[in-house]
Amino acid sequence: MAPGWRRAPTTCGTPCGSGAPRPTLQVIGLAAGEPDFDTPAEIVAAGVEALQKGITRYTPNTGTTALRKAICKKLLGERQQHPAAGHPRTH
Repeated sequence: MAPGWRRAPTTCGTPCGSGAPRPTLQVIGLAAGEPDFDTPAEIVAAGVEALQKGITRYTPNTGTTALRKAICKKLLGERQQHPAAGHPRTH
């Protein structure tokens, strides 16, 4: 980090620095980030729809239940197609 700058406490949701312990399992980081591409139109539309429905609060750091279930469903489907991919006992 540049001299005179300090890390904002809300943007470091994961361990920082070279001495941070590395996880033993592959994980999907849901920490804050800045994309390097424009937001796809369907995401913009979903955001507008959520705002119109009054869904304006932050979600839990762990993500919503629906998001976690969707991630599990996707990953389980991928593992069924490629059983060894990402399996902790094969890496």
